[in-house]
Amino acid sequence: MIQEKIDRLHRLDADIAYTIEAIDELRTSAERITSALTFAGGGVVTDHGNEELRIKLAQLTVELEKKTAEYAALKTELVDLIGRLPRQSLRSVAKGRLIDRLTWTEIASKTHYSRGHCRRLCADALEALEGASK
Repeated sequence: MIQEKIDRLHRLDADIAYTIEAIDELRTSAERITSALTFAGGGVVTDHGNEELRIKLAQLTVELEKKTAEYAALKTELVDLIGRLPRQSLRSVAKGRLIDRLTWTEIASKTHYSRGHCRRLCADALEALEGASK
């Protein structure tokens, strides 16, 4: 159950990044279309497809807001669960690896443990988290 939540958090993180990229691309396209608009007599602007882009942009923005809210709630839940682990060593390694997505080398550098010890601590933390969630 915990691993599924962690996996969901990581998928949401990737989805959010992808959605932000898609929004940026749509905005760029909308800007290009706007600059290419033709002005009819009297300065009246003729829109060539910008409305479809605006609709898609609005949809992606709503999608981004939903994903961001789910991500924040899930991250808060996981950080709270990790914060309940009995030892600081378990908490710092679990948060670094599972939430912050640090490499074993980065975690080892921050905690002053070996990479192997960090891996064992993370495995112990996951086991404790799984046991606490049952």
